[in-house]
Amino acid sequence: ARGRLVIGHVGDSRAVLINKGKKKGEFKARDLTKDHNCKREDERKRCQDAGAELRQDDADLPLRVFLPGKDFPGFAVTRAIGDTVGTMLGVSCSPEISCVDILDDSVCLLICSDGVWEFMTSDEASSFLMKESDGGRPEKVQEACKQLAQEAWNRWIKEEGDIVDDITTVGVFL
Repeated sequence: ARGRLVIGHVGDSRAVLINKGKKKGEFKARDLTKDHNCKREDERKRCQDAGAELRQDDADLPLRVFLPGKDFPGFAVTRAIGDTVGTMLGVSCSPEISCVDILDDSVCLLICSDGVWEFMTSDEASSFLMKESDGGRPEKVQEACKQLAQEAWNRWIKEEGDIVDDITTVGVFL
C-alpha cells in the first residue's frame, strides 16, 4: 500500500476511490461511504426509535424525517452536523469512520455532493472524470471537476426541468 485514507462522513455526499481497471484506459469506482438516509434500515430505525415521523410527500421524493404531525423539518438525510431539531428526531452528527489502503492501482479520490449522485452512478462519474482529465493527469483535475459538475447540472435540467440540487465536486489525484 502507498498509504491510507481515513474517511469521516455524515450525510449523502459520497467519497469514491478510482482504481485502474484490468484493461488499459479502464477505471473502476469503489464507494468509500454509504449515504445516510432513510433507505438504510439502521438509519431509519434510529430516527423512528427517537420518535420521528418518516414519510414521502411526493412519489418521486425520498423518504424524509419530520416532527410527528408537522410539515417540517423534512430532512432527506439521517446524519448531519449542526441541526438541533434533527438531533431530537434521531438525526445523528456522529460520523461513520472508515479506513482504506491506497493501492498501486489507486488513481483518484472523488468526493461529490448528492447533486452529482442523483443522476450519475459512481462508475459513470468516475469514468467521466478520468476521460475529462486525459486518464488522470493531475494538471487537468480542476477542469475535469468543473466538467463533471456541468454534466451533473445538465442531467438535472434534463430530468427535472428547472430544479437542481447542490452540486460540488472534488478530485484528488493520488
